[in-house]
Amino acid sequence: MEILDADFASEQVITWKAVAGMYHHTFQKGTRWVGVYGHLSGLQENDRIELTLGGPESKNLISRLWTVGPGQSSDQVFWVAKRRAVLTSWPLGRYEGRFRVIRNGAAILTFSKEMELR
Repeated sequence: MEILDADFASEQVITWKAVAGMYHHTFQKGTRWVGVYGHLSGLQENDRIELTLGGPESKNLISRLWTVGPGQSSDQVFWVAKRRAVLTSWPLGRYEGRFRVIRNGAAILTFSKEMELR
C-alpha cells in the first residue's frame, strides 16, 4: 500500500490529469476551487479510504469516505474539492489534505500534505 502522488489543485480533479502529474504545484489562490487528491496503489477489496481537506484554524472544509468494491482497480485516484462563493476569496493560512486507508478495521496508511496561502 503506497501513495504514488498527492498534491493540491485549483480545480476539480480529473483522474487522467492526476495520473499524468499535471497538478504538481499548480494551485492558484485566485481560483474558485481548492482541492486535494491522492493517487493510491495496492488497494484491496473492502479497503476504506478517508480523505479530508482542512482549512485555516483547523476548519474541515470537506471530507469523503470510499470503499473499494469487488473488481475495482488496486491503483486509484481519490480527491475532494470545495468551491468558494462568488466574489469571495480563500482565507489566507494553512490548508491540509489528510488521507487514511483502513483495512480490516485498522488504519494501514495515514498521510497528510500541507500548503499555505499568503
